[in-house]
Amino acid sequence: MAGQRSATIKDVAAAAGVGIATVSRVFSGGSVSAATRERVRAAARELDYRPSALGRGLKLRRSGGIGLIVPDVTDPFRAELVAGVLSCARSLGEHVIVDAAHGDPAREAEIVERLAEQRVDGIIAVPAGTEADWRGAARVCSSVVFADRVLPGLPEIPAVLADDPGRV
Repeated sequence: MAGQRSATIKDVAAAAGVGIATVSRVFSGGSVSAATRERVRAAARELDYRPSALGRGLKLRRSGGIGLIVPDVTDPFRAELVAGVLSCARSLGEHVIVDAAHGDPAREAEIVERLAEQRVDGIIAVPAGTEADWRGAARVCSSVVFADRVLPGLPEIPAVLADDPGRV
């Protein structure tokens, strides 16, 4: 229905006859009696309530998201890298935002900026840019890991390298 607002945690609390903190505990897996948990979940279903990932992220200071920057998603090696990161992230309950810089440091900087605005918890990148480009990025996002490339002037940024001596 156009124009209808989404149910809020306050709406669920009112419908279930409990406080907002109780609703929060139900959806975060906190300690709540089985009867109260079912009453809150029933009210949430009735109202079509969905917890806000954005709100949870603000409270926990985590987005649950990881940025992945690769040169090209169609290259077989990079596609395998993307698949591995997605699989690992999924197993940890994280989501991944994937983008391709196509070897363009300016495009890469735009991607890093956008990921920082989205408050991702970390960035995994096959860097196209220089050490100077990434020095600023490391200040924007505290968790950066390089994949398949090392920038010697940035020893504080860890790198994961392919263990394939035949791959150049």
